[in-house]
Formats: sequence, C-alpha cells, structure tokens
Amino acid sequence: MFINKSPYILLGIAALLALIVLIAAGLSFFNRTSNEISDEQISLIPTPLIQPDPVTIQYATSSGEKMLDILKNRITFTESDAAIRKTLSEDFSTAYLYSSINVRLEYLSSPDQFSAEILTNKVPAAKNEVVQFLSSKGLSNEAICNLPLIFYLSIQSRRSLPENYEFNPLPENC
Repeated sequence: MFINKSPYILLGIAALLALIVLIAAGLSFFNRTSNEISDEQISLIPTPLIQPDPVTIQYATSSGEKMLDILKNRITFTESDAAIRKTLSEDFSTAYLYSSINVRLEYLSSPDQFSAEILTNKVPAAKNEVVQFLSSKGLSNEAICNLPLIFYLSIQSRRSLPENYEFNPLPENC
C-alpha cells in the first residue's frame, strides 16, 4: 500500500515546490514595479522647453477701458445691423467666419462677442481686413465698433513685433 501512494506524494511535493517558486517570482516582480523611478527612467522622460515671451507688448489703457465699456453697456443696433449680426453669429458652417494668412475671425457664443486672432506683424492691415469683411456683409461702422469685436495677437505675431509695441485690442478708428 505504501508503494501505491508514493507517486501521489511525489506529485504533491512537486506541486508544492512549483507553488513556492511561483510565489517567489511574483514577489520579486512586484518589488521591481514599485513607484520609485530609476535613473534610467528619468532620462527617458521628455522635459518641455518653456521659453519666456521675448517681446513685451503694451496694451493701450484707453482702449482697455473702452473695451470694458462696450462689453458692459451693449448698444441697440439698427434693424439691419441687428439682422446681419444675428446671421453672422449663427453661421457655424466653418470654424471661422473669416480666415486668411493674416487673421482669423470667429464668433464666441458664451460671451456673445466676435474675436479676431492676428497672425501677422502687420497689425493695422489685419484689423482692416476684418473690418472690410464685416463691412462687405453690410454692417455699419458703428455696429463694427460695438459688436463687440476684440482683437488679440497670436504667439507668432507677438514675437515678430518690436519691443514695447502698443497694442489696441479694438478695431482701428473705433
């Protein structure tokens, strides 16, 4: 009888040894995957290169106050200007209402304003381009000045402007 049980005992001992080996391998694996970062891993992590903006832009103080006044005290448009403004603000056929290599014009529904990103260092020309586009749609000069329409500089245009450039975020002659 003892001879018949020996294969089962040997099989049980082999299974127990295999289980011990698997547990030891699992513990060594979990010890290697701790939250510590090795020197090898640190060298593989990319570090972003943050460059300070080389150009200081001065914002025209009077235009800032006027911009706030336009945003706070909305005017009543003429019937035709109101209809054109409504049509422009509801045109979602493209991402931008107008786009060129100099400027991109879009309508922002949440603040209910038009915003134009200047993409060039020819700021007055880019502003004129937007004003001409809005005029071609039928808006009066008074409506263009009070849409509100706010210009801002792209990073590329900002870096191509001279030091201490004075920027007016409103349309020219408004």
